[in-house]
Amino acid sequence: MEKCIINGHEYSKIEKILDEKKVNLSDIKFGFNLKGFMPYAHCKKAISIKVYKFGVLLPTIILGFIPTLLGIIFENSNLAAIGTLMIAVGSGDFMIFWIIKNLPNAALVSDHPVKPGCVVYIEN
Repeated sequence: MEKCIINGHEYSKIEKILDEKKVNLSDIKFGFNLKGFMPYAHCKKAISIKVYKFGVLLPTIILGFIPTLLGIIFENSNLAAIGTLMIAVGSGDFMIFWIIKNLPNAALVSDHPVKPGCVVYIEN
């Protein structure tokens, strides 16, 4: 169950990135970082920072905040717990968003090839 949820987290990021017409599924690298014990999905191409920001937040909203809220509303502790876990899993994504939130929308972003995070390209 946890593998499906975490893979869903990575998939929902990629789904948004694939909406940017310049990126194909072959431009996405999937894997698992044993040292950091985390799955990843990296886009090999630079994309607009606007799409990247949304793509970074989307998984935690869909798999974290919405299930937690529904779990609270319907008094389903399992759903609330899974949603809370996914918010914790997505906390790194929120840190990335927080770092890049004030960068210009004209900037391009690519995933860092080895570490969690991204590389930002800004034209002068």
